Amino acid sequence: MWELTNPGTAAIVVYRVARAAHRVPVPGLRHLCILLVFPFQLFYRFAGIFLSTKADIGPGFVIHTWGGGVFIGGTRVGKNVTVVGGGVLMDFNTKGIGDDVFIGAGAKLVGRIRIGDRVRIGPNAVVMSDVPDDSIVMAATSRVVPNFAGRMKMAKEAASATQEAVDADASASEARVERNPPLEASVGQGADRTPPAESASPAESVSPRP
Repeated sequence: MWELTNPGTAAIVVYRVARAAHRVPVPGLRHLCILLVFPFQLFYRFAGIFLSTKADIGPGFVIHTWGGGVFIGGTRVGKNVTVVGGGVLMDFNTKGIGDDVFIGAGAKLVGRIRIGDRVRIGPNAVVMSDVPDDSIVMAATSRVVPNFAGRMKMAKEAASATQEAVDADASASEARVERNPPLEASVGQGADRTPPAESASPAESVSPRP
């Protein structure tokens, strides 16, 4: 009973009842049954699940959805078909869907195409041609787009850090030069200094007597 709370399952039950109502042989009773089941059909159509009474859906049909987004027109659907809700669209011109088919969320079937038996259609796949039996249809794989803005920011930060390191090294070099003057300057200062004249000894300063 809990499964009946699933919108997909409840929509399938309403579809089965509506199909049975259209097959009632007595015209007046048939119209009455159709009138009674129509509000339920309208409710699930507003909920995003459209199952046309012209569609010939086989047993074992399952819809996994809580948000709607399933459209099945007047086509033939085989047995044991699973549809995952979320934007599944089947064209009114679809020729037919085989048995044991899985249709992923967001898949689109466009044009007069036929889906073979035991086919797996991946999410968001757009099918525009016939699919043979035992096939897998996948959407285009995602492509990673580089974030150029982020890379430029990282490059600027790296350049700024490098410049700061260069400036710090230059400041440290200037500080060392100030503490240790160059050798040429020290030699020049030593050359400017002249040694003092030596004073004559007392013996040499006294002239000899004649």
